[in-house]
Amino acid sequence: MLRSAAINSTIRIDRRSIRMEDTYLGLSRSKVLTIHNRSDYVVKFQWMRFKDNDTDVHHKEEYAKTIISQVKNFYFYPF
Repeated sequence: MLRSAAINSTIRIDRRSIRMEDTYLGLSRSKVLTIHNRSDYVVKFQWMRFKDNDTDVHHKEEYAKTIISQVKNFYFYPF
């Protein structure tokens, strides 16, 4: 779910929220939205799955460990 909020700003997204369906490895999803920046400032946007960067990085690292473990088990599994 994509959400936006701004206080004392002239920056907004054309929709209050966007629901993205579940997406799995090898698949992709897309939605179109418009970001209106009528301020005097350059604004950087970042799309993350989790509420903050630390949580996002932690989940990415755990996911990478799981994938590496599965690959090792696949290649070293005695047939």
